[in-house]
Amino acid sequence: IVTAGPGSGKTHTATERVINLVQQGLSPARIRLITFTRVAAEEVGRRISDALGEHTYSGGVVCGTIDSLAWNLVTTLGDAPPGGYERIIRTARKAITGGEQAMLDQISRISHLVIDEAQDIVGERRMFCRALIDAMPSSSGVTSASS
Repeated sequence: IVTAGPGSGKTHTATERVINLVQQGLSPARIRLITFTRVAAEEVGRRISDALGEHTYSGGVVCGTIDSLAWNLVTTLGDAPPGGYERIIRTARKAITGGEQAMLDQISRISHLVIDEAQDIVGERRMFCRALIDAMPSSSGVTSASS
């Protein structure tokens, strides 16, 4: 857990954590970095790509929003439910806590989850993240950066 004030480099630290994990041999495809906004996800993804070059693309470190991760997980079960991201996040959380095997299989492929700007995650998104962490294999790692 990285706890620091605004502007102190938490996102930089989260990015460096991902780079370090890949350099230590963790498959990029097994790393997920989630953040609160698309802009932040794109920036972190760019930083990782710049640092790792083709290595990142060969395996695919996935950087995205909490909403996009929930959507990706839900669509492994079929079509996403209507009603926007709030409903998708709720559906994902319920499927995880309900033991939906197809979703748990997807989650089991995550070796390390990095959560950037965790202090901004509230409500249903926070409950989704908690369910996600709880469902990950005990051998998986989690890095959280927040103010």
